[in-house]
Amino acid sequence: METAGWLTSEWEDADEATAEGRPRRRLYSITTNGRTALVRAQSATTSARLDLGWSPS
Repeated sequence: METAGWLTSEWEDADEATAEGRPRRRLYSITTNGRTALVRAQSATTSARLDLGWSPS
């Protein structure tokens, strides 16, 4: 997803992880392009469900 430009990531501060006695975490953020892709995917999923006769309660 990073390669597609939908997410960016960075490693958290090593000192923080060490202080908490654990490995560093990889922190992800969604980009504007990622939000657009998400909205499109949600819309397509909703359309497919409605085409199958499914409707939310």
